[in-house]
Amino acid sequence: MAIQAALQVGYDGKMRKYRDAIAAGVKLTPLIISTGCTLHNEFRKALKAIIPDGLLRSGVLTDISVYMARGRAQLYCNVLEDI
Repeated sequence: MAIQAALQVGYDGKMRKYRDAIAAGVKLTPLIISTGCTLHNEFRKALKAIIPDGLLRSGVLTDISVYMARGRAQLYCNVLEDI
C-alpha cells in the first residue's frame, strides 16, 4: 500500500506537469516505477494494452527489473569508490 501511495504522488505530479497537453487532447500515461520495479497501476494497464501477450510482457518487465538492478549496483559501486 505504501509503495502504491508513493507511486500515486509521482503520477499526480506528472499529470499536473502535463495538464496543458492533456487538455489539448494528448493521451498521456506516465511511466511511474519504484526502485523495486513496482509499476503504477495505470501504467501497468497501459502496458497490458500495448503488449497483450503475457509472456512477452513478462519478459519486458524482467528486462526493466534487470536494468534497474544494474543501475542500483553501479550506484553502489560508485559510492564505495568514493569512500
